[in-house]
Amino acid sequence: MRLTVLVDNNTLIDRYLIGEPGVSYLIEYDGQKILFDTGYSDVFLKNAQTLKIDLTSIDSIVFSHGHNDHTWGLNHLVQYYDRINFIPERKINLICHPDALTPKYFDAKAIGINYRFDQNDPFFDKICSKKPYPLTENIIFLGQIPRDNKFEMLTPVGQTVDDKSEITDDYVMDDSALAIKTEDGLVVVTGCSHAGIANIIEYANRLPEKNTLFRSLAGSICKMLMKIASRRQGITLKYCPQTPSIRAIVPILRRRLA
Repeated sequence: MRLTVLVDNNTLIDRYLIGEPGVSYLIEYDGQKILFDTGYSDVFLKNAQTLKIDLTSIDSIVFSHGHNDHTWGLNHLVQYYDRINFIPERKINLICHPDALTPKYFDAKAIGINYRFDQNDPFFDKICSKKPYPLTENIIFLGQIPRDNKFEMLTPVGQTVDDKSEITDDYVMDDSALAIKTEDGLVVVTGCSHAGIANIIEYANRLPEKNTLFRSLAGSICKMLMKIASRRQGITLKYCPQTPSIRAIVPILRRRLA
């Protein structure tokens, strides 16, 4: 499996790649090229061009959830396709939880996805699922994550619009992840882990033929260390080394962009 970070908030001393408080990865595995989130702007595109990565050859786009720092790059991808007169021979699967496409607000500002899907969209085949959805035999979008751990009872992040078109607190129920079965074990790729990193790991661990390698990428550790109450910090940080199935957690620290 190959995972290339197209954008996060840290470029270390690199003067060739650009950072922003957003996330985008290119995952290459099982004969598939998957764009996992699209960051906040066109930075992921610029970095892909610097890295000589062809984003016209992707098979799927997966949104971890619907916040702007994970979805707003989609408009820039479409603009790029328009500039080079690219229409995919086979539409690109765009996979997410259905609530990832609902309006979201923070401090009265819109922070939800800003791309509007046309019924005859030439680029994307939209696949919204609350249930686990297999991209391949070995790559599974987890859908809605059950929130079973009492110590990960989460606080809302802004507001959203419910089924009755009313504004309500947003517990980011659309937050999901990818579970990837490899020869070395199960790799879990997350966005911000709004669902709780322990909840995500335990849900992925229920998959058939599970294995024992976990890698949690993006904002999950940032959220544990910077956002949560001190009591929950301690419990969550103890959970990881006390769970035998977890061999590694690979955090990419970043700050939330509201």
